[in-house]
Amino acid sequence: MRKPLMIGNWKMHNTVGESIKLVTALKNLLVDSSHIEVAVAPPFTALYSVSVALTDTNMALAAQNMFWEEEGAFTGEISGAFLKDVGCEYVLIGHSERRQYFGETDKMVNQKLQAALKNELSPVVCIGENLAQREKGIQLQILEAQLKAAFQEVAMHDFEKMNIAYE
Repeated sequence: MRKPLMIGNWKMHNTVGESIKLVTALKNLLVDSSHIEVAVAPPFTALYSVSVALTDTNMALAAQNMFWEEEGAFTGEISGAFLKDVGCEYVLIGHSERRQYFGETDKMVNQKLQAALKNELSPVVCIGENLAQREKGIQLQILEAQLKAAFQEVAMHDFEKMNIAYE
């Protein structure tokens, strides 16, 4: 049986220096976390520094987002290959804030998931309904649609690498 996964998503908080201080404090707190997988998702600017700080710990590095293309003229985006190169093991995909503020669609979530798998990153697929959908009582239909779209054309053997976060 897999261990539970806990990821701290730092969102758009913490400079590189603040991120190092935070991960150092976490290392001291998580002396025995053998019963759980722990990962941190710092801002992109701190990924490398946090990766170095996580050396010789049982914590993993996660990215908050990724793009589905490997390289090209995609200003402001980051590829799975780049994330893997900096030491990421996990990547958040389809976070509610990405859907709400950046118009991320279920199709885009699927494209990112496919790219994550191609780059040997473990996707953390975020699903959830908004307040209006919940008030209408359609949250289960929304979740089902998100899951079906996200996992479209995913091979059965890849599901062992998947994680789902309900927001």
